[in-house]
Amino acid sequence: MTAPTLRVLVAEDEPHLGVLVEECLRGRGLEVVLVRDGGEAAARLAAERYDVALLDVQMPVADGLVVLDGARALADPPEVIVVTGNAAGHAAVEALRRGAYAHVAKPYRMAEVELVVRRAGEKRALRAEVAALRAELRALRGGGAASPDAGGRSGGPAGGDDGGSEGASHAVQPGPPTG
Repeated sequence: MTAPTLRVLVAEDEPHLGVLVEECLRGRGLEVVLVRDGGEAAARLAAERYDVALLDVQMPVADGLVVLDGARALADPPEVIVVTGNAAGHAAVEALRRGAYAHVAKPYRMAEVELVVRRAGEKRALRAEVAALRAELRALRGGGAASPDAGGRSGGPAGGDDGGSEGASHAVQPGPPTG
């Protein structure tokens, strides 16, 4: 069985860079939609389902942080990766605080972008699988309110926050191997 194709929204106002990212990800088998400003990104996210959104922080109409806030409020939000001009900058930290999966600093390597996008897609797929299993468990128990899972947390909505950005720094800057 073939895994479903990741659907990725790329919001980048620099035309050459946007096309480069679009072609790279599409060439790796991902479905990519490219938009040029934050207003169009917000409209697309509200109207269509995406697994991952790659948002430049500095864009016309609406910046990436505003679009991030709107995306996080959706019933079925995509994982959001923000692109910043500085890895240690305020915008990167603020994006992670607001629920972004990760940030990538310019200039970046296409291999880095692809890796972070795929990991964000994996996280989203796992979140959906957990939600489906929780629903199945509730049905087997006779319906009713959500029961605590093995971790002691109650089963929340499918799009709920499951810990946020702990994978973010790992995806962008892997730590030393453990074991």
